[in-house]
Amino acid sequence: MVSRRVLLLVSLSLLNPCPAFKVPPRVTVGPANPYVVEWSQNVTLSCTTKDAKPPIKALYWEKDGDRIQPPNRDSGKYVNGNMNAPFLLIRNVSKEEAGNYACVVDHVTGKHRSALTLKVLYPAIITNITKQVAPDVISLHCFADGNPKPEIMWTKAGSFVPLDAKHFPDDGMATHVLANVRANDSGVYICTARNGYGVAESRSLRIIVAGEVQSPWKKTPQIAIIAGVSAAAAWVIVCTVLVACSVHRKMKRNTATVPRYALQLSYLEGKRKGANEHGRKYARVLYDYDPKDDDELQLRSNDIIDIIRGDNEGWWFGYLNGRCGLFPSNYVEVITVTEREGI
Repeated sequence: MVSRRVLLLVSLSLLNPCPAFKVPPRVTVGPANPYVVEWSQNVTLSCTTKDAKPPIKALYWEKDGDRIQPPNRDSGKYVNGNMNAPFLLIRNVSKEEAGNYACVVDHVTGKHRSALTLKVLYPAIITNITKQVAPDVISLHCFADGNPKPEIMWTKAGSFVPLDAKHFPDDGMATHVLANVRANDSGVYICTARNGYGVAESRSLRIIVAGEVQSPWKKTPQIAIIAGVSAAAAWVIVCTVLVACSVHRKMKRNTATVPRYALQLSYLEGKRKGANEHGRKYARVLYDYDPKDDDELQLRSNDIIDIIRGDNEGWWFGYLNGRCGLFPSNYVEVITVTEREGI
């Protein structure tokens, strides 16, 4: 009787060759979740599978729900991440690689996955710096990105005291407003972003208030404003101001003040005619300086600059090597005409 039961079981097993059990795999990713890394490093994400019966059929990785294309061992951002090498290597990681990574395996029981969040630390980066100009108000906007979120600060060149600004942390923006703009608001405004990781980043915006110009068509004084870092755009407004001044003189209105860039044109005209040396001021360059904007002078040690205008805001205006431009006053020392002739 027992032998007949054994024969019956053997017969049934032969008729049903499929395995008695199907065990889904256990998928685990690492090293941690979330996994925080520093930018510019090579990062390795691990993937292990256990207890799969029968064995898994395929393995691949996804980023933010999209399958990572088959990687190339010799080139490309991603390497490995397959059946033969389950770990995923990410080369030279940047902020673009931050996101959700999932290791996905194909099995007879379906698709199984395990995921982690990759966070990338990177220094503060200023993404944009803009201005909004109204008749008597200038709004300076600075946008920055970084992880952790950066602190954004506005200062004026020559001063280390932060300016009042409205902060919008969610948008990564800080705005400084110049109300009732006057000539003494001219200067270089610096936006600095820092997040305690890497070095701080700064970008500048130059504001030039040309002064009050009496319009021949209106009796109300207006303020001419030159804002920005484009020298070409500045020259367009200079020409406009000079035309207005010409009409102004013809109509015998003496209320206008000469804009700063008009000083540059007058100075060049004087050079061509042979200006008198009396009353001229000069500066000797102490340190090399490479210009950051088109309207700045390139300085080399022991160069002699003709000073056209100097103030206490850190930036002066002068003539050197056939062109006029701005230069940092702390890179020079003032000398007399006699000292210049002796060089």
